[in-house]
Amino acid sequence: MKILYCHDNTYIQNSETTFYSEGQFSYAYWAPYINICDELIVAGRGRALTEDDDLSVLNKSNGEGVSIQILPNMNSPLGLLHNRSVVQERVEALVEEADAVIVRTMSEIGWLAFKVARKRGKPIAHEIAGCPWDNTWNHGSLLAKLYAPLRYCRMKKLAQKADYVLYVSKEFLPKRYPATGTTAIASNVRIEKPEPSVLERRLERIGSSPSSDFPIEIGLIGHLDHKLKGIDIAIKALSLLNADSDRPFILKILGAGNSSPYRPLIHKCNLQNHVRFEGVLTSGDPVLHWLDQIDLYIQPSFHEGVPRATIEAMSRGCPAFGSNAGGIPELLPPAYIHKAGQAEQLAEQIIQSIKDKTLASQAQENFKKSMDYTHDILHPIREQFWSGFAGFIQDKTAS
Repeated sequence: MKILYCHDNTYIQNSETTFYSEGQFSYAYWAPYINICDELIVAGRGRALTEDDDLSVLNKSNGEGVSIQILPNMNSPLGLLHNRSVVQERVEALVEEADAVIVRTMSEIGWLAFKVARKRGKPIAHEIAGCPWDNTWNHGSLLAKLYAPLRYCRMKKLAQKADYVLYVSKEFLPKRYPATGTTAIASNVRIEKPEPSVLERRLERIGSSPSSDFPIEIGLIGHLDHKLKGIDIAIKALSLLNADSDRPFILKILGAGNSSPYRPLIHKCNLQNHVRFEGVLTSGDPVLHWLDQIDLYIQPSFHEGVPRATIEAMSRGCPAFGSNAGGIPELLPPAYIHKAGQAEQLAEQIIQSIKDKTLASQAQENFKKSMDYTHDILHPIREQFWSGFAGFIQDKTAS
């Protein structure tokens, strides 16, 4: 059985046969799909490896049973104008040789594959990992805002017409994009059940009493090249925290992308010594170790499904604060949820938690909540869902 997986992720090509990814989509990520098919063809965007790329922090994406197909970029007006016909032709060929199609969220490549698969009568599964309205509307340009309604309508149609639909959130995405096919709910986070000692070390860290000169370190994980992760909101909140507290605050940002657009704001807020862009780490233990070194985690996003980084932070006992975007309110209590874009509210919640000495209880609540998202809980749900889809493909092919 051969399955085509479509998403707009950008893969970094090191040779004709070797592809890497930043963050998600390592070779291990494809395990649930490889288990149900003989060959997984992954269609996405791509770029060449540059001298600025550090292979030691990138994840190899392809391997046995998984091939990467790089298609021209259509995620811009010029890309749509110049590349659509080429991508259309390539996608038609890929769908033709596949037995089924999986579309992740709402990608330009996925939308084309969906239309071709429907025309050919091939099984379709849809992974709904985020909201294209929130994603496109908050991306940062007027053109994106104009495009948001179209992407929203496409997502609604895809959710309604797909044979199998997997949601990453329990409430937000199923309500916004209802499905008529077989459905399941399972976050795409993949963490092992943490040891109790993780929480013990966190509580010791919170309970220690460093001098007032010792900074409180805030962590945030997110891509820098768009506004969706609310990094500018985090910087504004940091400015308010440092103005309203006796102890200094430092913001550490982990993620790929160019930090230059944030430098003027950092300079304006006089935070040159308080904001650190820490680049990229390979997924898994390096990220968890990084989270162990921070005091608080924030997710001031404008768009999310259910953020993997927040769940990972919770699994390390981090007190966490997030916006009301997407499925974040499914993870954190209302007292630690701010309206997206409200830096003042985020800063006030952090200051209040420190004053009220609730960080230890937050750590315990978050650690406990993260247990709902560990591999032993989610793997059987995903396994049953994809096994069902495999059986559906076989029945469809046989008929």
